Amino acid sequence: IYILFLFPHFMKQVFRLLLIMVVLQVCSVQVHAQFDSFKIKLIADVPIYRDIILEKHPDPFRNISKKEFLSDLDGILARAAYKNNDELFTALMEENAKIGDEHSFFFASDSLTFPFQSFWFEEGMYITATDSNYLNVSDSRITEVNGMPIEVVAQRMSKKLGYKNPMKIKYELPFFLSSPLLLHGFGIIKSRDTMILTLSNNHKSIEKFTVLSCRFNKVDFNKKFTKSTFHPEKRNQAYWYDYDTVHHALYFEYARCVNDPKKPFFSFRNEMIDVIEKNKPAKLIINLRNNPGGNSSVIIPFLEYLAHSYLNVKGKIYVLIGRRTFSSGILNAAYLKKMTEAILVGEETGDNVNHFGEVKHAELPNSHLHYYYSTKYFEKYKDLTGPLHPDVVIPVRYENNVKGFDQTLDYAINAK
Repeated sequence: IYILFLFPHFMKQVFRLLLIMVVLQVCSVQVHAQFDSFKIKLIADVPIYRDIILEKHPDPFRNISKKEFLSDLDGILARAAYKNNDELFTALMEENAKIGDEHSFFFASDSLTFPFQSFWFEEGMYITATDSNYLNVSDSRITEVNGMPIEVVAQRMSKKLGYKNPMKIKYELPFFLSSPLLLHGFGIIKSRDTMILTLSNNHKSIEKFTVLSCRFNKVDFNKKFTKSTFHPEKRNQAYWYDYDTVHHALYFEYARCVNDPKKPFFSFRNEMIDVIEKNKPAKLIINLRNNPGGNSSVIIPFLEYLAHSYLNVKGKIYVLIGRRTFSSGILNAAYLKKMTEAILVGEETGDNVNHFGEVKHAELPNSHLHYYYSTKYFEKYKDLTGPLHPDVVIPVRYENNVKGFDQTLDYAINAK
């Protein structure tokens, strides 16, 4: 009793729960003993997570009050003994989402996976890759997960994780569907071992299909088709360009906002400018669809050049954006939108124009979970609220993907 009086209220909760968990272990009340140790460690890490938010996050209480946040954490601890490990972890994810910062998150590391990959096309959610055991369903549309319509799954996950941007859940849901941890923790499936998918093949036959989870390192994906990629041999490069002599267009792939020491952006920029000055391309196409962010300032000298070049007229600069455009990639697209006559083509971005960033990492010492948190808020364009919207909306269609046809790029190349 004397020890409890020495603890603040929050630490009393932790101490009490740890004591209960130890007693349960000794009495062999807990069935899944292999999870007990992790739960004890995760409970011990909750105060450490709390302190990261209170001491290191730049503005955690825009959407939730400090009092409510601390009270919610108390509630999670009070109910921890009645939750399985996955439910406890996702409860923390759900509470963290209330901060309203999609750059601050728990990394859901797990050794198990459901051995398929998927993508949310305009026509629906399709399986795009499987291991060798499930090749017969690799072009099927997912309509239900354990009897729950896929749209309801998306709505539930969006609500729990605070996603207000529809492109965010379209980007994230394929990862969730492969995660036994998250699906189990959020109550979509009953156990980590199996999930039952309702599949539609070419919008005709509908069947139930059971998928078994397996070790992630045992999966060898066979992709029946892949999303079309221009110059696939360059897909791992941070940036590159290609001059299309047929259409007199300069294509600039900006995949990451970084300065590659093997090919410094300063030299790369000068090389592109030389190509522009020499060939006078009819248009410039900048692809930011796969750009997750980084340092937004790297590309600015090139964008400043464009703002004062002959290309800065309507119809000469096209910027491709989409659900996988994040963080600094969005800031660069917004700069082009504000400072040039660029036309944005594709989908809404997967994040907001103004957002938290400059992410740091912390490994929680007991559970060894990884938590990433923002240290700065970027609000460069106050008049641009929410995600960045394209001027020309072109959804990603399944039928084009099968054919290897990139409709967004095709529009930019052929637009008059």
